[in-house]
Amino acid sequence: MVTSGNITSHSQVGVSNGSGTVYFDYKVVDRSAATDATPADFGTVELQYYTDDCTTWVTVLTIDATNYVVANTCATMMTVISAASLPTGSDVKLQVANTCNVEDYYFYVDNFNATQVVSNSPN
Repeated sequence: MVTSGNITSHSQVGVSNGSGTVYFDYKVVDRSAATDATPADFGTVELQYYTDDCTTWVTVLTIDATNYVVANTCATMMTVISAASLPTGSDVKLQVANTCNVEDYYFYVDNFNATQVVSNSPN
């Protein structure tokens, strides 16, 4: 049994302007009947980023039994990565990491979007 997995973006070199908003849709469904929602104790999902070439992943959002939306349709999660945490000019890589407590479920991520406020508009 696989107990963890992740989806990782490509590294964006030197592009941080010190802010970021990330949102994505997710759902967790039973593997044997993909139309059945998985109970809230499925495990955890963490949205993480790094600015130091994968040396230290920083968790900015955790989905667990306290905030998981039990449904067989997608729910949307959104978070802001603060300027204090994301230095201007740094490299950025994002990851959605899933750790399971129970067997036999599918975890889906869709419509993943990471944005920054443009500080200098192009001419």
